[in-house]
Amino acid sequence: MTTRPRRPAEVHGKHYHFIDAARFDNMVKNNELLEWAEVFGNRYGTPRKLVEQTLEQGRDVLFDLDWQGTQQLREQAQNDLVSVFVLPPSVQSLAPPDPCAGP
Repeated sequence: MTTRPRRPAEVHGKHYHFIDAARFDNMVKNNELLEWAEVFGNRYGTPRKLVEQTLEQGRDVLFDLDWQGTQQLREQAQNDLVSVFVLPPSVQSLAPPDPCAGP
């Protein structure tokens, strides 16, 4: 779930569920999200019901979360969570290529 605007190539229900801030707030209040965070003024969260239904089917769930979401899941799942934190090889590897540099 996210409160940010949908980008042109994104499909509602495939890439994210795009909802307004009031609905998101209501979901937080009603404990309907396993985890949530605010990033750059937009909120992102994982719907509890969908994850629980998937786990009940005996299937695992893979999350792509920032550290805030991971901490929240760790607090709730404790022994039923495997986390992997991926670091880049260097800060320089994160920089976009210089368009003026030669081949």
